[in-house]
Amino acid sequence: MNDKISETAMAIASLRALANYESDAAIQSRDNLAECFLPEDRQAALKTLNSRAMIKPQIPQGMYEYVIARTTYFDSVFVEALKNSIEQIVFLGAGFNS
Repeated sequence: MNDKISETAMAIASLRALANYESDAAIQSRDNLAECFLPEDRQAALKTLNSRAMIKPQIPQGMYEYVIARTTYFDSVFVEALKNSIEQIVFLGAGFNS
């Protein structure tokens, strides 16, 4: 068994967790689980405004916005499915997406 977590999964979870701290409700994530998947050092880096401000310039241009838009889109798809009494939703290769 491979116990190593992919860096891709970790990066997406980190961006989703970072978006939880956005003050603008239009882009704020509602993924209150993403941070739980992160190791303690990455969780600690999200705790202060100063450290979050230092993280953002290191993110490749457009990646943060892409993750926020993708999360918002998929959340809306799932909410609509639930409203329409869809009985099952299957995640394929979901990684740490919560």
